[in-house]
Amino acid sequence: LNASQSKEIWFDPRYGISYVIHSSNTLGIQTYSPPTSGKGRDWILIIEDVAKEFALPGQ
Repeated sequence: LNASQSKEIWFDPRYGISYVIHSSNTLGIQTYSPPTSGKGRDWILIIEDVAKEFALPGQ
């Protein structure tokens, strides 16, 4: 990601709801684990540039 600040979001495609994890700088390595796991519990991780001010997915 070519940005100084990123926003991390988990999107739940089952219900169309987004959960903002946090915003952070883009330095270093980040590790992400989905909120739940198992059959039928899919999640989409979205990492975007904070400066772009995109609407949250599902809204």
